[in-house]
Amino acid sequence: MLKAVVFDMDGVLYRGATGIPGVAGEIRRLRKRVKVLFLTRMPQPATLRLALKLIFMWIGALPPI
Repeated sequence: MLKAVVFDMDGVLYRGATGIPGVAGEIRRLRKRVKVLFLTRMPQPATLRLALKLIFMWIGALPPI
């Protein structure tokens, strides 16, 4: 059984400033069953900006502490 799902961000969750249709709903559905993690090659200072981007796309994310 799956314990977590890891998503790359750019091109999977969004393209540029636009969320990919259906992604937010699918992330909400998955979060009811497994842990959902996000992965990116962006440098550490960008994590808060990326977390805010996901929140505004109704995906939601918390930056690592």
